[in-house]
Amino acid sequence: MSTWRHVIDALRPHTMPSRFQKMEDVLKRRSSAVRIVLENIADQQNASAVIRTAEGFGVHHLHFVQAYNPVPSFSHVSKGTDKWLRFHYSDATDSCLQDLKSKNFVILATDLSPGAVPIEEIDFAPYKAAIDKREGGIALLFGNEARGISPLARQLADVKFILPMTGFVQSYNLSVAAALTLSHLQHVGILPGNGLDKHEHEETLAKWLLAEHRSTRYILERAGIKLDDY
Repeated sequence: MSTWRHVIDALRPHTMPSRFQKMEDVLKRRSSAVRIVLENIADQQNASAVIRTAEGFGVHHLHFVQAYNPVPSFSHVSKGTDKWLRFHYSDATDSCLQDLKSKNFVILATDLSPGAVPIEEIDFAPYKAAIDKREGGIALLFGNEARGISPLARQLADVKFILPMTGFVQSYNLSVAAALTLSHLQHVGILPGNGLDKHEHEETLAKWLLAEHRSTRYILERAGIKLDDY
């Protein structure tokens, strides 16, 4: 059985060295420990803009919970960045967040309800320590554009936070809120990431290379690798 490493070794000679190095450099700064969860997003362009923002900050995993809205089909706004990321889909908030909690992710949710604290007041040091040891992570939860997060999401969130504003409006656009939140994580040293684990690194690099070449099947077959295995 061929491995992802075999796929990489077969496709690398057919890839421009500068392109291959760019992929490796990007992967070294990727984070699987910071994830974005979008709950019941209604506007597909908003979802696309968040995807583009997440990719720019090195976030590798996005989770979509669509209990009553259709799964987004990504628009031109994402500029093709969706092909570089991993998406997870769920039709239930409970199963998505509980699964993340079981993997030692803390749920940080944007929320305007009483008890939400300004993001600057959150002590990220314990979260950073866990991430540095690869023992935990942060899931940033953003809710529906009009209704915000669901009551169940509010109940399951470990921390509810706000992004302070000085104008009349109460909240930022979804993609702006995501960008400001990720920028704060960059400010406290959690982003950019310290890379993916070895298996995910190789799997991701192999899949990127598979998407790069039109003659992938021919190249792999010559190397004795069955494309259908991937």
